[in-house]
Amino acid sequence: PARDGRPVPGRFPVIVTMTPYNKSLPGANMASDHLVRRGYVQVIVDVRGTGGSQGRWEAFSAREQRDGAEVVAWAASRERPWSDGRVGMVGASYGAINQLFTAAQRPRGLKALFPVVPMGDAYRDVIGTGGQLGLGFVPMWLAAVSVTGLLPPTYAGADPARAAQVLREHFGNIADFQIAMLLDALAGGDKAFDGPFYRTRSPLEVIDRVDVPTFIVGG
Repeated sequence: PARDGRPVPGRFPVIVTMTPYNKSLPGANMASDHLVRRGYVQVIVDVRGTGGSQGRWEAFSAREQRDGAEVVAWAASRERPWSDGRVGMVGASYGAINQLFTAAQRPRGLKALFPVVPMGDAYRDVIGTGGQLGLGFVPMWLAAVSVTGLLPPTYAGADPARAAQVLREHFGNIADFQIAMLLDALAGGDKAFDGPFYRTRSPLEVIDRVDVPTFIVGG
C-alpha cells in the first residue's frame, strides 16, 4: 500500500497469488489494485519453472505444491517488514487450484482462500472430460504456459546470466514435460488414463485437509 507514490509504513495482511502465466503480464498475473488500495500487500509468484522462476514446470507436482506452503510461510514471517503475519490467497483457474493444494498443507499464517473457478478432478475436469481427451483445450494451454515462460525475466537487465539460465531451463522443459505429456496421451500411454499422475494433481484428493475459511467461485 502506498500514499502519494510512497510505501505506507507499518505491517499489513498479505495476499499471495501464484501463477504459471508470468507475473509480469498484466491480467495474467492476477494483480489486484482493489485489495492493495485497501491495505493489503499482494505477493505475486511465478510458479517453479515459469515466468522468472528457476527450475522445471510440472503442473501441480508434489514439489510445486510444497512451494506454495513455503511461499505462504515466507510471507507470514516476521522477517518480512511489511507483513503482519496473516496471509490469504486469491487467484483464478491455476491460481485457484494451487490455493487448495497450499491450504491442504496447513502452512503457518494462512487465514483464508478465494479460489475462482478451480478444478476438482484433474482427469475428469480437464484431460478426459466426458471420457475423451480434451484436445480443444490442453494443447493450447500447454502452449500458453510455454510461450509466457520464454519471455525475458524482469531482472534480465540486472542479471543477464541468471536470466539466460532460466530461459534455457524453461525451453528444455517444453520437450521434457509439455510435449512429452501430450504425445504420451495421444499415443494411449499412461497420461491418456486416470492414475497416480492425475490423482496427485486433483484437489479433491486433499480437500478434506483444507481448514481455513474458503470462498469458492464457480463458473
